[in-house]
Amino acid sequence: MRFYVDQLGFSVAYDVRFGSGERWVAVAPPDGTALIALVTPKADSEDYQLIGRCKQAVFITEDVTAVFHDWSKRGVCFHHPPQATDWGGTFTSFDDIDGNFFALVGFDGVNRQIEAQRRATAEKLEFERRTAQELEIAKEVQARLFPQTLPYLRTLNTRVSAFRPARSAAITTISLV
Repeated sequence: MRFYVDQLGFSVAYDVRFGSGERWVAVAPPDGTALIALVTPKADSEDYQLIGRCKQAVFITEDVTAVFHDWSKRGVCFHHPPQATDWGGTFTSFDDIDGNFFALVGFDGVNRQIEAQRRATAEKLEFERRTAQELEIAKEVQARLFPQTLPYLRTLNTRVSAFRPARSAAITTISLV
């Protein structure tokens, strides 16, 4: 956990200890767009044999060189400096303290799509937050402007009912809410 928090700059999203003594920790990068579960498998399990053999994890970033320099300053030992690739991206790699391999990759097409999706999600959340806030303000304003509307209408309705003429051809009821 220290490697991910201290060296990669991730934050602890969850840290749970179960009654059995097992612990489940999840860490997230600074933007919170992903979670990585850190689990210590039992020594006699098949999963324990996989420690240091992970070769499929990839971190995608907009600026591989900046992350490379930042993480290098924090003590992450990379296999090589960022390199341009044939597929139009930038790539480097490193191992965590257990020997699990990680790639750090950036390529314009994916980065643009990820950024567009992130912006769209942020805009949607901001729109929903503002809408909810405006609705609350409208309710407060309405309550202040018309504090006795309902009791007054109930009283008015009772008074009108008491004075209705017996031979009324038509009675129109208007609700004000």
